[in-house]
Amino acid sequence: MDWVTAVILALAIVTAASIIAWAAAPKGWRTIVANAVAGAFVVAAPMIDAVLDYLVGVPLHELFDQKTAIALSLAIGLMNAVWRKFTTTPIGKPR
Repeated sequence: MDWVTAVILALAIVTAASIIAWAAAPKGWRTIVANAVAGAFVVAAPMIDAVLDYLVGVPLHELFDQKTAIALSLAIGLMNAVWRKFTTTPIGKPR
């Protein structure tokens, strides 16, 4: 996979994590939920790969390689910076 595809995939993952966090988590927990969702993809990727490969023949391991892991790490850091800029509520204290 080339770097452009890896970065696009990483940004798609953190965008989805941010949307899920914004829609589902209460104020004070959104940044934590966004990080948990994005991190859960990294942890669950081998299991998702096995299921997708078995069900529809889509080998996720060809998409999620070392370049994608690096891009995803950087994208999660960028996501945290953006969340920090736009959120002001301390963790666990909804207003």
